[in-house]
Amino acid sequence: MFTRRVRPLLLAFVIVSVLALTACSGTKERPAGTSTGSGSTAEPVNNGEQVTLTMSIKQSSRLLDLAKQQYEAANPNVTIEIKEYSAASTMNGKTVIGGKPNPQDDEKFVNSINAELMGGNAADIIAMDGSLPYQKYADKKLFEDLNGYMNEQNGFDPSQYYSNLFKALEYNGGLYTIPIRVQLNFLMGNSSAIAGTNLDDSKWTWNDFKTAAEEITEAGEYAFVNMPPDKLLNRMLESSFGKLFDTQNKTIDTQAIIDLLNLEKSFYDDQLVTGDRVDANLGIFQTFGVSQYDERILFMLTQMAYEGQAHYYTLPSENETRGASFRSDLQMAVNSKSEHKEAAWDFILYLLSEEVQSSRDLMGFSVNKNAEQKRLDQLGADGADGATVDGQAVSLQAPAPENVEKIKAYLENAVFYAEGDLRIRNIVLEESMAFFSGQKTAKEVANIVKGKVETYLQE
Repeated sequence: MFTRRVRPLLLAFVIVSVLALTACSGTKERPAGTSTGSGSTAEPVNNGEQVTLTMSIKQSSRLLDLAKQQYEAANPNVTIEIKEYSAASTMNGKTVIGGKPNPQDDEKFVNSINAELMGGNAADIIAMDGSLPYQKYADKKLFEDLNGYMNEQNGFDPSQYYSNLFKALEYNGGLYTIPIRVQLNFLMGNSSAIAGTNLDDSKWTWNDFKTAAEEITEAGEYAFVNMPPDKLLNRMLESSFGKLFDTQNKTIDTQAIIDLLNLEKSFYDDQLVTGDRVDANLGIFQTFGVSQYDERILFMLTQMAYEGQAHYYTLPSENETRGASFRSDLQMAVNSKSEHKEAAWDFILYLLSEEVQSSRDLMGFSVNKNAEQKRLDQLGADGADGATVDGQAVSLQAPAPENVEKIKAYLENAVFYAEGDLRIRNIVLEESMAFFSGQKTAKEVANIVKGKVETYLQE
């Protein structure tokens, strides 16, 4: 009898339950009462003169709303105006935390920011969720290079942060956007099914993943279930974007696109992946569809999924750089035409501070080392009391020390940003459907993608 188990719908239920509890348990923290988030002595923001900072964001959050209130309370001469471009997702009249993004909202946000930046009337701070093409803005000198602010004179101590995360976002030698929180790219797998293989996820490619899947799947099992081609392609693009598209040099590797499309199709042809709605227990691996997860959710899932045998694996990649990758759905950039760049940086510095970064409202992993250690130390102390699964109370046990160290190691060694210009990814996803339906060859699709992406990059 088949015994590799993972409770159906468990992932979504636990994530929603823990996020709801997190939203209710945030602590009210204050800046140190100085102009810098680090708490060091400094001159008043804007020399004590009244200043209004503006921030553009697709959708605000409890984290930003609280940070704004606390920063303004500590700096009475500063007013922060947050402009949102889309409303939060709702269900039955209630806000859905981590709800599925609306592509139309993404397009509206990108088009609005593009117009405002090009028109010279953009906000002082642009909060980005990964959909904005920061490299194009950097090429047009619309974003400030933040490297010039990241020094002790400006209240920034590099040793306090996972600087590798900042380094991964550099472009042409500059840092034009800085992550406030990150999400690590994981696959969750059934370790009992994978035991005994020579799987090395520290440097595996999608070809390696296929080889492993062929070895470990038994009759009736799959590497992924409920995974239609566009969803799998999106994950493959996310981890291998840099191999396919060099936005810095504006070149496209058409052969790499052809190879990736043919490889993905072979997963379905060889019945290693299915897009059909089948029993979730039949999948050896799972990916995350919710971006706003944190340490508690990760450790809870390892304790509950696959009868406690769940393990996390690095997402495969075709990039030359192997190893852990990350995403960030909350980044900050400073408008190069802003008249309040120093004040804008000061607020960003507060968002990077231990006070803000250790908050449960962060809804992701901290980029601040001390804050992340605090969050890890707290695991198991407050648990997830109040959540239920199948009518039974759920609580988070203290994670094993080796699992805590693994999370820290991932953060310290995440070497590349799983970037993906929204426009480019949409081009690939839209054109690839003709390949998966048999209407076009991989080569024909790759050439169409190349032409459209080249045109876009030259705009």
